Amino acid sequence: MKHFVIVALLSALFRFAAGQTRGQSDTASPASAKQLKEFTIRGARAPIQQSISGTVVNVQSSLLSKGSSVFDLLQRSPGVMIDLHNNSISLNGRSGVSVMIDGKTMHMPEAELLSVLSGLSADNIEKIELLTAPPSRYDASGSAGMINIVTKKNKRPGTTGSVSAYAGYGWWEKGGTSANIDHHGAKTDWYGSYSYQHDRSYGGFNATGSSLNPALGGLSSFIFHDTTSWTNNNHNVLMGIDRRLGHGWTAGASLGYSNSTASSGAHNRGNYIAPGDSLFFFDGTIHGHSHWNNIVASLTAEKGFGEGRKLAFGADWLDYSNNRPSTVLGSFTNEHRQLIIIANDSLSASANKGFSNTRIGVGVIRADYSTPLSKAWRLEAGVKGDRTRTSSGSGIESLIDGKWVVSAASRNAVRMREDIAAGYASAHGVLGESATFDLGVRYEFSDTRLTDAATGASIVRRRLGVLFPNLLLTRKVGERGQWLLSFARRITRPSYKSLSSVVSYNDPFSVLTGNPLLQPTIASIVKIGHSWKGYMAALVAGRDDKPVFDGAVTPQAGSTLAYIRPENLSFQNNLGLELTLPFTVNSWWTMSYSVNGGWHRYKVGYLQAPFEKTWFGYQVNFQQSFRLPAQFSAELSGWYHGATYEGVNIGRSVGEINIGVKKEAGKSTWQFTVTDLFRMQNYKADIGGAGKDDFNTRAYLSWDAETRKFPVLRLTYSRSFGGGSGASTKAERAGEEKERIK
Repeated sequence: MKHFVIVALLSALFRFAAGQTRGQSDTASPASAKQLKEFTIRGARAPIQQSISGTVVNVQSSLLSKGSSVFDLLQRSPGVMIDLHNNSISLNGRSGVSVMIDGKTMHMPEAELLSVLSGLSADNIEKIELLTAPPSRYDASGSAGMINIVTKKNKRPGTTGSVSAYAGYGWWEKGGTSANIDHHGAKTDWYGSYSYQHDRSYGGFNATGSSLNPALGGLSSFIFHDTTSWTNNNHNVLMGIDRRLGHGWTAGASLGYSNSTASSGAHNRGNYIAPGDSLFFFDGTIHGHSHWNNIVASLTAEKGFGEGRKLAFGADWLDYSNNRPSTVLGSFTNEHRQLIIIANDSLSASANKGFSNTRIGVGVIRADYSTPLSKAWRLEAGVKGDRTRTSSGSGIESLIDGKWVVSAASRNAVRMREDIAAGYASAHGVLGESATFDLGVRYEFSDTRLTDAATGASIVRRRLGVLFPNLLLTRKVGERGQWLLSFARRITRPSYKSLSSVVSYNDPFSVLTGNPLLQPTIASIVKIGHSWKGYMAALVAGRDDKPVFDGAVTPQAGSTLAYIRPENLSFQNNLGLELTLPFTVNSWWTMSYSVNGGWHRYKVGYLQAPFEKTWFGYQVNFQQSFRLPAQFSAELSGWYHGATYEGVNIGRSVGEINIGVKKEAGKSTWQFTVTDLFRMQNYKADIGGAGKDDFNTRAYLSWDAETRKFPVLRLTYSRSFGGGSGASTKAERAGEEKERIK
């Protein structure tokens, strides 16, 4: 927190200096006044804007977007918290977030999703929409809301494009390149983009604590150290075409392909003190590999009937595959350094091999219709069908007495089939001269089946039909003020990975797995807010029924292992305040602050001793932009998360401060950025700090990101080419200024 105090003091000093500059400019010459006018023409969209459905982050307004990944963008977005230890995403202190790219939901587990986002270049992203109350035409998935990542699509006539390349260094090297091209003709538009990212990185954690360990005979204490290095290489390709066919018809097709290969090496060292002061030592290395492919194909057709009527059809297909083998080589010894195997299922053998294969196929068809009912009212309606098929197999083989033995507790092969049928209708209208009204309802019926791939036996069969009402109401106040009121009901369905009993290695005494009894989370959210000249304040209240805690440590009958799996909490109530505060200090210095904070109360009911907990959480994001002479600009930005509570655990506060400098030279741009300037990326957790689990675990964990060793430095070069007519360019700039006024 001290670094944020330093930044605040520097900001105050700069602001005072800016005030002095304004005082001097009162007596400036006419030539000076003319130069200031030239500065004001170079405006851009505000970094953060509010809409009735949520918050919009204009990615290209930040210097730090060049060379970053979409994962990096989300970490800097207001209200978004990414738990790197549990591979989860939360929004405004609530888990259950649905992620879309250009309105298409990414149907995959969060760990795999974060890997995909880490491989997507931010250079091709226009904005990120954080939708806490999306309209009824969107899926109801995401109890905390939806994140829509919108890619850039130029609208200027002719052919435009850009290329960029970057090189960076943190603890190890990084690099990448990207290129995109758009063509807009009289009847045909086509576009394409490619990006490549290479990232060699480092991380590590330390843990100390105690827990009941059946394999060691009771309450045992431990000290655990881990250092991990990994290398990721990601390729992403997107291409598409849109064609105006005449008679009101347009058609389009797009194809996206992502490929990633990753390798990692970890060194684990653990010391255990068992009852009776017996000592045990573990020293092992884990080598892992991952190779995934992701294909998204889309077809669209749209027919305009005149008088504002429109009929649209769409079909999408997503195919995802991931192969993740791993090898664990280590020694588990007693105080006399003798090799031992404690129990048949303890994973304490000198060698273990893990295997995991996942395949996901998703097909989507949809039809939407909109028509005016009168000059002031409009009706929208549509239907949609989703079919998801997944298959996965995993297991752990242990080398015992010279033979590879697969533990029955670790081997698993599952298949999931999920069908969702949905329909919606919504009415949009104007009430009087200053109010707008949007009332919608969506119905979704899901049929989920989870079966054992080897035996065909049913593991889970669940049918669920839910009605999701939605209300959006706005009322203008004066020229630039507005009140808004929204209500939404949302759902988060468990992923196949959360439901299945797929097992993966964690340490000699625990494994990671799923929970077939997991229930969906259903949430209701009410928001009332007021905006004025870009400032925004909103009060948000809601309730989540059966929210999911991913890191529950649970026992399993007949096994000495601890099973780390997701569990449903009983409920979580939320009451929070959202603030967006933009400031214009002068013609060359602007600021934007976003504050999210509130109270949360939840109940942990799955334990033998249930409990309730109330906590206050907050997050602060800021961005300061400086327009400098000679086509230079600079940016100072950062974020800070307060402590978070989840289940029995407490996540301690963490933050980051970044700087960037940009030089424009015609159509070329040079950028230099520093990520995590003060090396603040240290994630600390108090396991068991909020309550006791069934193993009476109490541990303190500290995880260091790469930047704890050294900040990540990046140098990026980009160049644009092509361009439309001057009239088109002026119109586009005028559109951007209108967005700022909103």
